Amino acid sequence: MAPKFLGKDPESPNGDSPSLWDDGDNFVMQGWRVIDPPEVAGLLASAGQDSIPADETLIRFPKRMMALFPEVNLEVKGPQVADLIRSCERSAFHLEMRDAYMLGDPMFTAWKSGFRYDPAHRASWWRPWLDVVAEALGRGVRIRRTRIVSEPLSEYMCFEYDITFSNVAAGEEIRWLPRRRASGMALPGNDCWIFDGRLVLWNHFTGEGDVSPDGRELTDDPEMIKLCSSAFESAWERGIPHQEYRPA
Repeated sequence: MAPKFLGKDPESPNGDSPSLWDDGDNFVMQGWRVIDPPEVAGLLASAGQDSIPADETLIRFPKRMMALFPEVNLEVKGPQVADLIRSCERSAFHLEMRDAYMLGDPMFTAWKSGFRYDPAHRASWWRPWLDVVAEALGRGVRIRRTRIVSEPLSEYMCFEYDITFSNVAAGEEIRWLPRRRASGMALPGNDCWIFDGRLVLWNHFTGEGDVSPDGRELTDDPEMIKLCSSAFESAWERGIPHQEYRPA
């Protein structure tokens, strides 16, 4: 494939400093050469090396640019959400109930370092997941997402709030439900997706928010579908549309 340009450092003073490309098999990075002898020696020593191969060099690459890397397709046990959405005919609803997910996500790391997406620079934030959403909507599938959150929002949820404009741009409908307004609701024990009202996909996470070794679990049990569908619609009814929600 022809190299795909992914973006430049948004904080570059002259606009031509660190850049990133995807050539299909590798990421190609342009950055600042590390040439100070004591620094080079220290870096090599920490890796147990004595020298750098003649055809290689050390470069410095800003952490904030990690947000330009495409999402990694982790090998997770169980059905893949994107595949299930591609097979949908009418609807895909997602109920999220945690206050943090995958704290090691490069996008989150970059956000914490001060990086922010520019809504006007579509190429910098459009990602594979958004292609899946746009394709499904093009077939008439409705995609809704409700997030039940604690307030004040956790740092991770502040990050998600900031990047949700991209999901909305792709066509997702998203609402936020402050947890205090969810009292009295019967909710499932895990986050879940509901596809066409006939399948439920449970998402299993560790206590730290990473995808658990058990991965994902799919069921067509009518009682589970009824529980999750009812919970989602109740949360959706009480939720606040993203365009109107202001984090406490």
